Amino acid sequence: MQVRSFVGRISGAVAPLGLAAIVLCALSTPSRAQVQFSVNYQGLTIGVPASGSGVPITEGDILVPATMGGLPGFGPLPPPMILISGGFGPPAPGLGLPAHPGCIGHPPAMPCGVEVDALSGGVDFKVTPGPLPAGTYVFSVDKCSGGMPGSPLPGNVTSEFPSGNAAADIFEDLGLPGAPLPPGGPVGNAGIVDGNGLPGATGFVYPGLGVVEPTFAVVGPTGDDVDAVDFDTPFPPPLGVFFSLDAAFMNPCLGIPNTGSAMANGFLPGAVLHTAVPGGPAMVYAPPIALGLDLFGAGTDDLDALALAENGIPGFQPSMIAFDWLIAGGPDMLLFSVRRGSAVVGMPDSNFGIPIEPGDILTTPKPGGFSPFPGIFVAAEWLGLSTMRSGGGPVADLDALDTRAVAQTAIPYCFGTAALCPCANVGAPGQLRFRRAARRGRHGQGFRGHRRPHELGRSGGQAHAVLPGHDSHGRRLRHPAERRRLVRRRTGHHPTRHARRELDGVLLLSRPGDGAAARLGEGRRSARRRHASLLRLAPRPDRILHGGDVELLERTHSGVDSLT
Repeated sequence: MQVRSFVGRISGAVAPLGLAAIVLCALSTPSRAQVQFSVNYQGLTIGVPASGSGVPITEGDILVPATMGGLPGFGPLPPPMILISGGFGPPAPGLGLPAHPGCIGHPPAMPCGVEVDALSGGVDFKVTPGPLPAGTYVFSVDKCSGGMPGSPLPGNVTSEFPSGNAAADIFEDLGLPGAPLPPGGPVGNAGIVDGNGLPGATGFVYPGLGVVEPTFAVVGPTGDDVDAVDFDTPFPPPLGVFFSLDAAFMNPCLGIPNTGSAMANGFLPGAVLHTAVPGGPAMVYAPPIALGLDLFGAGTDDLDALALAENGIPGFQPSMIAFDWLIAGGPDMLLFSVRRGSAVVGMPDSNFGIPIEPGDILTTPKPGGFSPFPGIFVAAEWLGLSTMRSGGGPVADLDALDTRAVAQTAIPYCFGTAALCPCANVGAPGQLRFRRAARRGRHGQGFRGHRRPHELGRSGGQAHAVLPGHDSHGRRLRHPAERRRLVRRRTGHHPTRHARRELDGVLLLSRPGDGAAARLGEGRRSARRRHASLLRLAPRPDRILHGGDVELLERTHSGVDSLT
């Protein structure tokens, strides 16, 4: 569950643990958006009456948080709502799975043949060459998954797994070099959406889905496992729903078979299915063989995570080489992962000839490549997920995936040296300035600390780095009286009382746009009042504090600052 944001300390010259320059230079924040998801059949949400309709939830239903707009929210939260039924309703016709009507109301941990384990609306972001900002890849993991030791920032799979708070959470990458990526890094991951929206064992809190936590790696219902996710797809989905069902082979972590929902409905678990209209019928969109799966026999592989950008041409046109989906009239982009226990795990991939892991993001086989199996597009290590090939902790299974376009309106500010910050916007740490739009006559208030001064103003609605003693255009204010006049004109406050505050060197590096909360400005005063250092971020596009569009709202009575 926890740690919606990751926080990097900038009191020194570089971020912790040598965090790569690509993270600092590319990190950005997608907008907070509706999250569609499903949960595994062993979860405690199964059989619970859905908010709104009161229909018992199944593992075949597509759910959304029971909040305004279906956005993740802070807990406690009611059970999620059913957005799309796994069958024919109630509450309305959905995926059209024949086995679904008999599964409505079944108890948790009872296999019932409707397990949906991958999801996409077909309008996911088409990944482009070169470095991409944080949040391009969002994912979840199963309840047996651990992270790579040394992931740089807390609130990741590594920190959440021991307390059972990883399987119900959604994480993002921290900004990656250009794919395809063989094992390297690790760069790591950070939580952006929580299971229940409540503080967990690690002490962080971020917006949740309304499902149950914690979830431990044992047989039976201890909590929920979010095993399919899709951001930003409008409702009703313009291209229908693309999804996959699970296999019947053994889960090597739990020692029990999977539910066999694919074959129970007449399909293969390695296939991508498509329901074009409510109520179905569901049809095969991409067969396993086109993805390099089931080469050891029908049903031996299970596709359990999916990101798809459909090209609008009927049928599936597989990619032949990375990024050919960007060409006009090019093929579909289909990225996926496979479930632990799949026969393809351990086989050499077609891009690099290295063993495939259940935490890898895969792509269609490369003609003339190292093997006929899928190609590794992003190795699990770059996402901070443990693997057998790298000798990490409990091997991770990436069981939900989406790709998102992360809008950027400015070059992020890089804290460090020119060698560490090739994005050419190097500067000393702690020098942040916030400009604020006036709201109901109130004025911005700074944070008190012991690092560098910053000023709070009423114009613009941006957060960006400037040098102390300079105006917003970079002009140096040479005389103290000139600085005081500038502060008074922008804030309406005497600079010694409100505007001339200092940061303590704590910088928010991730997910404001997803309602993340993070520590900021924990200095002399807020060290005594820690609750006053949390940020709540409102539902509109935002950016990270070191380089994008944000708006600082007034301090609330609870000591929480809102950014939007």
